[in-house]
Amino acid sequence: MRSLEQLLEEASDYPLLLIPYMVPRSPSQWAIDELERLAKRFNVPVGPIVGHYDWIGTRRKRVAISSEPVFKKEEPFVKQIREVVKAVENYG
Repeated sequence: MRSLEQLLEEASDYPLLLIPYMVPRSPSQWAIDELERLAKRFNVPVGPIVGHYDWIGTRRKRVAISSEPVFKKEEPFVKQIREVVKAVENYG
């Protein structure tokens, strides 16, 4: 979070949308509170959350995760990424 705070200080002139990425199923309360504090302090919106998926790091397929057909295991991740896309398209 310290590096995020530094980034927000240095890039405050740019339109930013914070996307919490690789979020565990039960994020710690301090991380949630800190993200909210930074978003309010720098007046930066927080977009949709993208969870942490262990299988991404060991994935060996040579096609994009979102390529059709999307495999059942990948559906939650693809849905979250599509929500991020919508948020970015509708931002500002």
